[in-house]
Amino acid sequence: MTKTNGTGNHEDDENEGAPSNVSRFPTQEERREIERMKAAMKKAQEQAAKPPSEPVLNLPPVVKALSGLLLLVHIVLSLVPEDLKLEVWKLGAFIPARYTLPEIPLDAGAFLSPVGHMFLHGGWLHIGMNIGMFLAFGSGIEKTVGGKKLLLIFFASGVLGLLFHMVVYPSDLHPLIGASGGISGLFGAFLIMASDRGMMGDGTGGWRKLAPVVAICVLSFLLFGFFGVPGESGQIAWTVHVAGFFAGLFLFRPIDRLRI
Repeated sequence: MTKTNGTGNHEDDENEGAPSNVSRFPTQEERREIERMKAAMKKAQEQAAKPPSEPVLNLPPVVKALSGLLLLVHIVLSLVPEDLKLEVWKLGAFIPARYTLPEIPLDAGAFLSPVGHMFLHGGWLHIGMNIGMFLAFGSGIEKTVGGKKLLLIFFASGVLGLLFHMVVYPSDLHPLIGASGGISGLFGAFLIMASDRGMMGDGTGGWRKLAPVVAICVLSFLLFGFFGVPGESGQIAWTVHVAGFFAGLFLFRPIDRLRI
């Protein structure tokens, strides 16, 4: 409040600068801004309280990529003409007689098939079972020891399974296809990993604790080899499954210690 003196100039009130007892109410626009700020703070608090969401299929990258590649190869071969598919099979399928019978000359397939056979499958049931097992055991191994060691176990088990098959059936002319040797190796490696890291109890017992599981697996491989799998017309190579499985059992620890 101001007043005038005799000269016509304004004089400040003696109480100017003192706290005012008059309350100031916010304008309508200021009230809206306050409500927006409250809503934003509430939303931020709700988001902070939520646990971090994970994908439904939380697959590690190498398992995801290799599974996709196996599936892609099978899809492509199911769409190409039959004669082209047979040519690919001739190059990629593993045939022991290629290496043991002198009358069969070594061709490109002799060098491609030790790894190439793992990308060929006889039908949708075959590829579906293999990818399912690969996702189950490969994911746990990759998350624990990394993708490079996973690939080393997978391909080493597959190749060692072939070598044992060739020792047992040196002159066999039947083509061998499928990633079963490598996947059996991953299963064996997973058992050792689970045992070493205390996933199967207190970690004591070692091979004695694993012996019943190993025996059941070997018996299953033998039964599938001699009696087949329902829905699959091709014969199951028990040799590759058994040798690949034992390769994974014995390779996991030395590969786990590698610095790669």
